[in-house]
Amino acid sequence: MIDFIISYHNSIIVFSSLPLKFYNLRILCFSDWQGNLSADFLLSILEKIERPDFLIFAGDGMLGFLSEEYLNKFPEGIRPYTTRFIGNKGVIEHLVNYPKMAFIYVEGNDDPEIDLSFLGAIRLSGKMFKCKLNFLGLEGSPGPIGGITHRSEGYYEDILRKAVNEGEKFVLVSHTPPYGILDRIPRGIRVGSRVLREFLDKNGERFPLVISGHAHNWGGKWVKFGESIVINCAMSVVEVKMRGWKVEDIQVVF
Repeated sequence: MIDFIISYHNSIIVFSSLPLKFYNLRILCFSDWQGNLSADFLLSILEKIERPDFLIFAGDGMLGFLSEEYLNKFPEGIRPYTTRFIGNKGVIEHLVNYPKMAFIYVEGNDDPEIDLSFLGAIRLSGKMFKCKLNFLGLEGSPGPIGGITHRSEGYYEDILRKAVNEGEKFVLVSHTPPYGILDRIPRGIRVGSRVLREFLDKNGERFPLVISGHAHNWGGKWVKFGESIVINCAMSVVEVKMRGWKVEDIQVVF
C-alpha cells in the first residue's frame, strides 16, 4: 500500500491510501516539510500508522531534520535557508531508523546537496536503488522557482533515459512533478518538468508510481495518468498554520 501525508477534510489531517501493491510492501512518503512545525508534530504522525517498509522524503525541508552537529558540516552559504526549517531539528536519526527497510530521500530545490549515507539513509538523487523494489531519484528543480539545488531538463532526460534502457519498472521519486500534473501553484504558473512529462507520455509503463512534491497546494493529491499513478505528497505548512492544527487533531483515515 502507498500511504502519503497529507490531505485535508474538515480541519482533520488525513492519510490517503492507494490500492497499489508492490509485493505487499508498504511505502510512506512525504515532502516539503517546511516552516516552524515541531518535531512532536512529525513524530506523532508517524506513531499513528503502521511502520512502513520504506519511508520516502521527496525533498525540501531536510535541513530542518538535522541537529547543529550535522548542519555545521555544510557551507555557511546555505545558512540563510535554515531559518525556513527550524522546527524539527535532531529527528533525522529517528527518520532513518523508523522504516523496516530504508529511509530514501532526494533533495528539493530548497535543500543543499546532503549525503546522509553515514547514518544509513539512501540518497537517491540521480541514482537507482534496488531493494525488493527498483527506485529512481530526481533531485532539485529545473525551474521556474529558484533555490539551492537546480537541475536542468537535460539532466533529468539523461537519468530517465538510462532507467528506461534498463528495461525494468521503477518507483520514481522526483521532487518536481511532471509538467501539467499536480504542478500549478497559486500564482498561476506550472512548476513541473516537461521532460518528465514526455517520458511518462512515452514510457509510463516503466514508472507505475511517481512520488513528487514541490507544488505545496497539491499535497495529498494523486491522479492516474496513463500507466502511472502520480502522487504529490507535499506538506502544506500554510494549511497547518492557518487552521491552527495541533498534534491531538491528527487522525488517520484509510
